[in-house]
Amino acid sequence: MVFQGGLVENARRLARRVDDIEVVLFHTASLSNTPSAPEVDALRRLAEENAVSYTVHLPASLNPVSRCMGERRKALLLCREACLRTMDLSPRQYIVHVPVSPPTLVAEPGCYLTSDDALDWKEWGLRAMDFLWAIEDAVGGMDRIAVENINYSPRYLQAIISATGCGLCLDIGHLLLGGEDVAHHLEEYFRHIQVVHLHGVKGHREHLSLACMEGEPIREWLGLLRERGFSGVLTLEVFDPADLEECLTVLENTLSDR
Repeated sequence: MVFQGGLVENARRLARRVDDIEVVLFHTASLSNTPSAPEVDALRRLAEENAVSYTVHLPASLNPVSRCMGERRKALLLCREACLRTMDLSPRQYIVHVPVSPPTLVAEPGCYLTSDDALDWKEWGLRAMDFLWAIEDAVGGMDRIAVENINYSPRYLQAIISATGCGLCLDIGHLLLGGEDVAHHLEEYFRHIQVVHLHGVKGHREHLSLACMEGEPIREWLGLLRERGFSGVLTLEVFDPADLEECLTVLENTLSDR
């Protein structure tokens, strides 16, 4: 969702610039962009013609691990529908949020959880596992699922990943919002990381151009991924054409320096 227009128009404009396109799905009470069959067919043709792949980000506004069974059931049905609808795109990964607090679409100051007594992590983890197992068949296998660290440390996802065999989508921007050591987490969880989300962070604002940050940390993070032979997806998760252009320039300059 970088440009104005729907999923197909965005994919058409991105297909010649990148190797993988993140299809960001959303669902609210009044609006949803889950693609229709003709849209999926158009997206599939664009991928074939331009040799690009897709990752699919399931709606972040849903709470599939809510304590409320009705809310969990509704989220599961909507997520399964989105997965089944997009399966013909052969996504490399489905990105999943498992919230520990009510889902928000923007970062909330002071809402990054690091304390073990912040909530009952064990019960939350069991609900998350139930959800992942419930959508496994709809995505074509647990190895196609990557759970994303959102407003909490990735360490709380470790038990879920170990028990289910899913992957990790490591969002570097979210780590920065939490004041975490990015290099440490890249090393610690490297064998689980299937997708990396990279975007600029300034204060409590995220999904900005990488140009708003100093270059040396970015060089270190990309260097670690290259040295370890990372073969997953690196997504520049920005939603503005100018930010995308700046990110691509920063990425090109950083990689050419090594």
